[in-house]
Amino acid sequence: MAIVETKMLDKFNWIYLIFGASLLLIVGLSPSTHDYALYLEQWEHIAQGHDPWQNTLNAYGPFYTSFAYIAEIHPKLPALVFMSVYLLAFWLLCNPSPRFSVCLFGLINPLFLIFGLLYNNNETLLAGLLILALWALEKQKDGFSGMLFALACAFKFSAGFLFPLFFIRKGKINFKNLLAFSLTIGLLYLWAFLRWGDSFLIPFQFGMARDSRLLSVFRFIRGTHQPLAFLGMHTLDQFANMLMLLVYLALLLFIVLKKIRHTALSACIIMLGIFSFYKVGNHQYFITTFALFALFVQQRGWQKLSKPLKIISISALCWFGFTAILYHFTRAEGWGYGGLHFPIREWIGGPTFLSEMLWLFFLMKEALGNVNARPNTDFTL
Repeated sequence: MAIVETKMLDKFNWIYLIFGASLLLIVGLSPSTHDYALYLEQWEHIAQGHDPWQNTLNAYGPFYTSFAYIAEIHPKLPALVFMSVYLLAFWLLCNPSPRFSVCLFGLINPLFLIFGLLYNNNETLLAGLLILALWALEKQKDGFSGMLFALACAFKFSAGFLFPLFFIRKGKINFKNLLAFSLTIGLLYLWAFLRWGDSFLIPFQFGMARDSRLLSVFRFIRGTHQPLAFLGMHTLDQFANMLMLLVYLALLLFIVLKKIRHTALSACIIMLGIFSFYKVGNHQYFITTFALFALFVQQRGWQKLSKPLKIISISALCWFGFTAILYHFTRAEGWGYGGLHFPIREWIGGPTFLSEMLWLFFLMKEALGNVNARPNTDFTL
C-alpha cells in the first residue's frame, strides 16, 4: 500500500512540475497588461529615485517597492517570483496527499487563470506567502512563520487582519513568532522611513478614500439602478470603512468566543468578510480567499465537509470564475467591465455580495459544527 501511495505521489510531483513549468513559461512570455503594466510604471518611478508613494497609485507596502530593483533585471522577473511562490505554496500543500479539490480551488479555476496567470496580479504572492506562513506555523517553525507573515503584511496591508491568528494561541502570545514578525516588518519599514520619510502612510489613506467599484455591493448601491434610491440614498460609500471594521471585529469575536480551532478556516472567514465589505471590490482579492479555503480543505478533507458547504463553495467558485471570464471579455480600454451591451458594472456587485454572504454563513456554520475537531496542529486563539 505504501509503495502504491509513493508511486502516486511521484506521479503527482511530475505532473505538478510540468504544470508549474508551463505556467511560468506563460507568465514569462505573456505581455505585461492590466495591473502588471501599472506595477511596472510604479517600479520604474521607484528605480528612477522617486518616492514610491508620491504621485503614484501605489497602494502597497515597502516589500512591494523592493521589486522595483528586481524588475530592473527583467520586467517579467517579479511576475515569475509571484507565481513561483504561489506554486511552491500549493506544492507543499498537496504533499504528501494531493487532493483534486485543493487544486480546483487554488490552481485550475478561471479566477486564478485570468487574474493570476494572464494578468500577473500580485495577489498570488500574497496568497502564497500566507499559505507558506500557515504551513510553517503548522510545522512549528514559528520564527519562519512570523517572518513570512511580516513579508505578507509589508506587501499588502489586508494581510494584517489575520494578526491575532498568528500570534495568540489558547490565550497565550507566541513570542517567537511575534519577535520574528516584529524584526522583519520593523526593518522593512525602518528602511522605507530612512529613505523616503513617512510617505509610506499614504497607502493607508489612499485605500480608505477610494470610491466603491467593480464587485463591491457599495458600487451596486450607488450604480444606475440605485436600489435604495426610494429612501433618498444614492450611495453608502461613506459608511463602508466603518462597516468593514465592525464586520472584522464581529468575526474575530465569533472565532474567539466559539473557540474555532482551525486557523485556515478562521483566516478564510476573516478575509472573505473583509473583502465582501471592502468597497474596492476587485476580483483578484478572492484568489487569497480561495487559497485559504483550499488549505482548510487539505486539512479537513473534502469528504468531511458538510454537503451545503460543498455546494455553496463550488457555487462561489463558479460565480467568481464567471465574473472573471466576463471581465476579461468585456474590458473597456483595458480596465473594468464595459461595452455597449454590458452595463454590468452597476449591478454585478449585488449577486456577488449574495454569493459571498451565503459562503460566509456556511463557513461559519461549518466552524461551529467542527468546534471540537482538530487539524494537524491546534492553532486555537
